[in-house]
Amino acid sequence: MPVRFGSPGWPDVIAVGKGGIFVGIECKRPLGPKGGTGGSDQTADQRAAQMEIENAGGVYIIARSVDDLKNAGL
Repeated sequence: MPVRFGSPGWPDVIAVGKGGIFVGIECKRPLGPKGGTGGSDQTADQRAAQMEIENAGGVYIIARSVDDLKNAGL
């Protein structure tokens, strides 16, 4: 049975990065060869949460692979 925490749209993973910076990681399926959908697009709630996090000085990452996390530079 799934357990949900937080408000709709908040990232799947919440962490604290270097210097105490808030990091939100939204896990998405890889994009298909033509851009794809089916779980790879952000919802309106997720876009709103991204804006809220970034406006407060946090970092928001959409991770479709481990490389996305490695390339985030955190």
